[in-house]
Amino acid sequence: MDTKTQAIVQIHENKSFEDQTIYLSGHGYHNCRFFRCTFIVRESPPFMTGCHIECCIWHIDMLVHDHRHWENFVKILGPMIQRSLPKSFMEQREQSKRREQ
Repeated sequence: MDTKTQAIVQIHENKSFEDQTIYLSGHGYHNCRFFRCTFIVRESPPFMTGCHIECCIWHIDMLVHDHRHWENFVKILGPMIQRSLPKSFMEQREQSKRREQ
């Protein structure tokens, strides 16, 4: 992401966050770990590099005003969100059954 277009108020480096509410807009995260956190995204996409995200949920509050804005959002956040979401109850149940066999 181009940091020149986004104001970063505070940089967090090499920190671990668990069961916390994390405001992403205006913050930068480098080599941080997030477990069972709730991410709040408002208007600007987050600046995150080298972070590990596990079992987190996303609260996204932003105005999508055109196709380009939406495509940029999906390109930046889509893969990050997909990798970080907790497994559904059914996925967890199936995985548990396979382990028992």
